[in-house]
Amino acid sequence: MIKSTSINSLIGPEVFKKCLVQAMRSYGVNKAGLNQKDLLPTGASLVKSMLRRAGVSKRDGVWVCVNGLRRGRGRIDVKNEIKKFAKVDPYECMVDIYCCIGQKDPYKPLITMECEGAAWNSGEVKRSATSDDCDYLWDLFKLLQVPSPLRVFLALCAENKVADLQWLIDRNVKAYSGLRKPKDVVYAVVIPWATLKGKSITIQRWSGNKSTCDILQL
Repeated sequence: MIKSTSINSLIGPEVFKKCLVQAMRSYGVNKAGLNQKDLLPTGASLVKSMLRRAGVSKRDGVWVCVNGLRRGRGRIDVKNEIKKFAKVDPYECMVDIYCCIGQKDPYKPLITMECEGAAWNSGEVKRSATSDDCDYLWDLFKLLQVPSPLRVFLALCAENKVADLQWLIDRNVKAYSGLRKPKDVVYAVVIPWATLKGKSITIQRWSGNKSTCDILQL
């Protein structure tokens, strides 16, 4: 049986990268790129891939709370794939996607995720931006407030603002490091709002007081 505390050892940086590639290919956005409507189901597909890699089965008692998978063939397909090994509840629980484990109270969080797909908010991305005046940082704030051993922030952003948003994310994740346990891991993936074929995406990762960046070539 999978344990909440073991998820980070099962989903290391290389596994996370492979799961992200699998999710983007599965949802068909790895070349043409994403629109706002694509980000949440792509995130749900990423959760599906990570749980699969972790060896989750129905006997583990995993719940996945996610709103927005009720309509659309691609979204329903993602939901049905998750339902093969976990319970899916069609509502938002604190963050966009919330995974927990257990057969009864107290349930323990496994994976949490926030998805900000409104790329037209890229004008809010300034070096002086805060959680009060930038939608991206507000969603990141929510993710950092909810306890979880593995947290993922996905964002769709204007191509010319990607580097600035990554800088802001790094600043804020470090600022809230006191809210995480030493072994908790945070991933952030800022996806440019553009055609992705032949481009690269930076995967940011924080574990304890350490931060790293990995490049995903599409």
